[in-house]
Amino acid sequence: AFCFALVFLTFSSSYLSSKMDFLKSVDNTLSKKLYRGEGPIANLLARSCSGFVWIPVTIVVAGLGYGEVSDFAKHAATGLVLNLAVGWTLKALFKRERPTFRTDAAAKKTDDVVVHADNHSFPSMHAARAMMLVGVASYYLPTHLASAALVWGVSVGLSRLSLGRHYPSDVAAGFVEGCIEGSVVRTIVTAASPFVASMWTW
Repeated sequence: AFCFALVFLTFSSSYLSSKMDFLKSVDNTLSKKLYRGEGPIANLLARSCSGFVWIPVTIVVAGLGYGEVSDFAKHAATGLVLNLAVGWTLKALFKRERPTFRTDAAAKKTDDVVVHADNHSFPSMHAARAMMLVGVASYYLPTHLASAALVWGVSVGLSRLSLGRHYPSDVAAGFVEGCIEGSVVRTIVTAASPFVASMWTW
């Protein structure tokens, strides 16, 4: 029985390893096909979801008392903290290098000045942040505006592929992470809104 189990585990690990190699190859091939370089639209989309913009803006607006706008900012800021904690933890665990096929000097120069944790590729924190914000915003927005927000969120993720910053699986994982984070903020945090409100009372 022990020998059978050992043989089974050996073949299983070999099978899984071959499948992972195949998936990595597909991921790399798709990344190269989707790469378009430093395009202005892709850059604008990526910057529209920058944490350096969203975090300070939501913190300031959260304390201003603008009704539902401030309520959204409180929940979004809480989600952004969750997003940072989860995203950096996953990046530190997986330590996947970013795509190396880019030749743009500007892109490489940009990568040199980001924080060390963001030199890792999996998952895409832009994609996760965008979908988390869409999830929170959809609680406050009418259907047509929530749909527009979703288009923006997906476009942010695709811009990371166009810029060559991530592999498709990074972006897909980021979308999943962001959806979960948005759901957490909408359910647990929203249910505890008095406590959340007290956190942002200045």
